[in-house]
Amino acid sequence: MDNLVNRKLEGGLRNTGKLLPFVSIVTVVYNSENLLQKTIDSIANQTETDYEYLIIDGNSTDQTIDIIKKNESKIDYWQSEPDKGLYDAMNKALAIAKGKYILFINSGDELNDANILTSIKKHEFRCGCILWGDKSDRLYRPHIRNS
Repeated sequence: MDNLVNRKLEGGLRNTGKLLPFVSIVTVVYNSENLLQKTIDSIANQTETDYEYLIIDGNSTDQTIDIIKKNESKIDYWQSEPDKGLYDAMNKALAIAKGKYILFINSGDELNDANILTSIKKHEFRCGCILWGDKSDRLYRPHIRNS
């Protein structure tokens, strides 16, 4: 049993030639067998392909790893190992992400349109900005004051 508790598993398509993708999409997950598939599908269905998809799992004990392995052809990199919580897992992703931008998407959430990454890329801003959208596919960014 101790082997299962301290295991580190990893996989994915990391060697697909995407040296510097436009965006790294990250899903941090733990015991999410009922939610993860729709998140993976919403990313795999994007028309924009200039991204890498990373899944960081906190050593799930349900069927989450089986779902990840079943979808390995859609995932650039995944790992499963014990962590210290959500932010530790996010920091692991930041350490390996290659994208110009990072998009965190929770397990169970979806990109609601197959063209959302295309839209984000089209509206790329030349500064570090936070973007968010709504159901009408409008993109917003906060007003930045010059000091």
